[in-house]
Amino acid sequence: MSTISTAHLTEQDLEGTGVFDILMDATKQHIKTEFDANRVTGADYAQLYSTAITNVLQQSIAFLLNKEINDKQADLLTAQISKLVKDEDLVDQQILQSVQQTELLEAQVSLAYAQIQDTVNIKDVSTTVTGLVSRQRLQTEAETALVGTQKNVALAQILDNVTTTPGVVTGSIGAQNAAVTAQKANVVSENANIGKAGLKIDAEKSLLVQKTVSELAQTEDDATGTGGSLNEGLIGKQKLLYVAQTDGFARDAEQKFAKIASDMWAVAYTVEGTTFGYPAGWSGADINTILNKVATGIGVSTG
Repeated sequence: MSTISTAHLTEQDLEGTGVFDILMDATKQHIKTEFDANRVTGADYAQLYSTAITNVLQQSIAFLLNKEINDKQADLLTAQISKLVKDEDLVDQQILQSVQQTELLEAQVSLAYAQIQDTVNIKDVSTTVTGLVSRQRLQTEAETALVGTQKNVALAQILDNVTTTPGVVTGSIGAQNAAVTAQKANVVSENANIGKAGLKIDAEKSLLVQKTVSELAQTEDDATGTGGSLNEGLIGKQKLLYVAQTDGFARDAEQKFAKIASDMWAVAYTVEGTTFGYPAGWSGADINTILNKVATGIGVSTG
């Protein structure tokens, strides 16, 4: 609340907004109304106005003071109400805390009982729980069963079988013996296959030799590629055919050339008789050389 100042009482203006200004304006209007109605005379008017000013000023001051007191009392009442609310909240929290502490104590008591027995009362309700002693007993039984299983596993390492729950277990040594026997049988079988593999290798070697000869025959004139005998078989015959064809082309050219020379000689002889002369550059020895070459090419002996 703001502090009261003189401005709240009066603004020293006939039209001010202070408490005195407002109340005095209303009082003057009432006095004027009475004066205009001739109910207040001139002498009474001055007395009435003076008295009104005094009373209005006192009432204005009293109004402002009471207003400040009332505001402070209202603030005090509000603070007191707020305190009561907080006190109630504090009491509620204390009650809740007390309830929680009680429940915690009950839980601790139940936990203590649960360490030694299987049934406890939790909030007056009988509840079955597994006590610590029961859990230890179960753990001991589980450990005992584990030892028995480990014993069976150890026996299974040296025996061919050991009866356990759920049944018969094959020992590792027996399994190893069976594996060794199987490996031995595999070795015997592999030894039998070695001979077959050797025969197969010999056959593959012969095939490779033949393929080598066939491949060499594609580019060489002999079967071994070292200047030996001529190739035989289809490839050899094909090569002989190619040689014969090549020789045939050569012989054909020789024969055609010999025919030309013979025709020239025959024409000259027919025209000139026994006295003919050989064409320039063609002597009798040249023609004989040509004919002998042709005869040799076709395999005819002129001796």
